[in-house]
Amino acid sequence: MTTPPAIVRDSKASSLVDPTRAMPGPVVASALSDSIAAGTGPVSPTLLAPLPGDVSLLTLGQMYRQRQIAIALAATRAVASLWARHIDPARIADSWGTLRDVVQRLVQQYFSAASADSASFYGQMRVMSGYPATRVPMVQLPRKELAKVIDSQSMGTFFHNIKTVDEHVAAQSAGQSLEAASGRLALKGGRQTITEAVAQDPKAKGWERVIAPGACSFCSMLASRGAVYRSRESAKFLAHDHCHCTPLPLFVGQAPSQTSKDLAAEWQRVTRGKSGVNARKAWQDYWEANNGGRNSGATESAQEAGQGNGERFGGSELSNQAASRIGQPG
Repeated sequence: MTTPPAIVRDSKASSLVDPTRAMPGPVVASALSDSIAAGTGPVSPTLLAPLPGDVSLLTLGQMYRQRQIAIALAATRAVASLWARHIDPARIADSWGTLRDVVQRLVQQYFSAASADSASFYGQMRVMSGYPATRVPMVQLPRKELAKVIDSQSMGTFFHNIKTVDEHVAAQSAGQSLEAASGRLALKGGRQTITEAVAQDPKAKGWERVIAPGACSFCSMLASRGAVYRSRESAKFLAHDHCHCTPLPLFVGQAPSQTSKDLAAEWQRVTRGKSGVNARKAWQDYWEANNGGRNSGATESAQEAGQGNGERFGGSELSNQAASRIGQPG
């Protein structure tokens, strides 16, 4: 089959937030598209150029992951810059009150950038898999969810830590929590776009989790379950702060990747004779001993509140994907 040309979405002016105009004083963060176009951003302009006709699905997926991770890193760096320059620990409430709306608009910008990139990627994957082009809708980040995460990870963390440490340490910790949550929310825009497109596309049979080097035991366990079939539950992608996992759509006629197959075989070997909590504990111990990845306890509540880093997982983390996993015992 001759590979059709890749689909490249039209470039349209977007209402990106420029913190240098929204806030007084020097701020590093700027519009993502401008920095990329100028070659000064974290994404190489060559990654956004039209794809050659002979690009492989593997290469397309690798380029997509690079862009998504770059968007998340750009979000964390922009928020870190704003926090460092405009937060006064001695006047935390006042300085955060001035900064809060800018941070929210900035995170929304990166969420939308990740969603737009994922919509384009899904369309390209669909055509290169032999199916007609189709419109892939972007997703929206609810304002209440955005406000909840931003407030809990900034002021929530600060006032929790101020009970035991001084205001400067508490402010530093709050800034780090906010940075991590900002990157997670940015990536959610891309993840949700892919998983919802899969759930609505009759030509898609599911998606599989692609883990990053150094992935934690929780993420590797989810990846070992192979493709998540199309269902209402399949639109949920569990993630934690600093998680760089991405979903890869699978279309009718395609098999899971060799990495997923290898992880599935590894899971079967490590957990043979075990089930439930005992199987998950055996996998965690094995993965941490051999790969150095700590589990991050990515429950659904942790996704919303940004909690769970460094925790060991129990039984509840699997509930959202238990019905849609394949190839693994319960």
